[in-house]
Amino acid sequence: MKMKRLLFIALWGVIGFNCFSQDIPDKYLIGASMSYSHDNLSNNNLLSNYMTYEKNYSNAFEFSGEFGYFLNPRNLLGIEVGYLLNNSDIEGNSTVSKTKYSGFSLNPKYRFIKGFSEKILFYTDFKVVLQYLNHENKVSQLSVYNEYQYLSMNGTEFKYGLAINPGLIFKINKSMGIKIDYSLISALHSKIKKTNDSDINFDSVKAWDYSLNMKLSGFNLGIIFTY
Repeated sequence: MKMKRLLFIALWGVIGFNCFSQDIPDKYLIGASMSYSHDNLSNNNLLSNYMTYEKNYSNAFEFSGEFGYFLNPRNLLGIEVGYLLNNSDIEGNSTVSKTKYSGFSLNPKYRFIKGFSEKILFYTDFKVVLQYLNHENKVSQLSVYNEYQYLSMNGTEFKYGLAINPGLIFKINKSMGIKIDYSLISALHSKIKKTNDSDINFDSVKAWDYSLNMKLSGFNLGIIFTY
């Protein structure tokens, strides 16, 4: 009899856990998030075996807003609109290169949500990634007079693919929360085309990029509201 009672209590506990927040009438979600990372590869032991750089760093910034519709408390359809900017600067061994790319992203997504408790929720975003970027590159070339000449190598890039971002939501109250997610896995195809203001002529570049992100700097921090 005690065993049946324990099984009955355990069953209801599992049902309650899987059906968290079933009484919450929220239908919509809005939010915003941002991320920033700085990488300094000047003292990278692996790279220094081949080439020593006086300067080799990059800065990446991304800001995005999102809107979503709850199919039910555990499933959401949404879309993200974002802006991203990346700068890199390399100097050393007669090499000077300054690179900048920036642009916008539009990412439809599906979100699956699982509750650890009423205050902590785990989710995973499955995204369709669409990006349009402008590339501005300045590269150096040593002339016959032993002087550097700087040439531009500019282009536009269209990128598309899929990405998976797991994350956590820490609820502050019923309608507000802090979210942290991570760009974990992506498979993206890109095509870069030369623009008319490019000093260097190059053919269009097409490539697939498969990524498993292992850097802690890939975290995005944001805030969400439900209503």
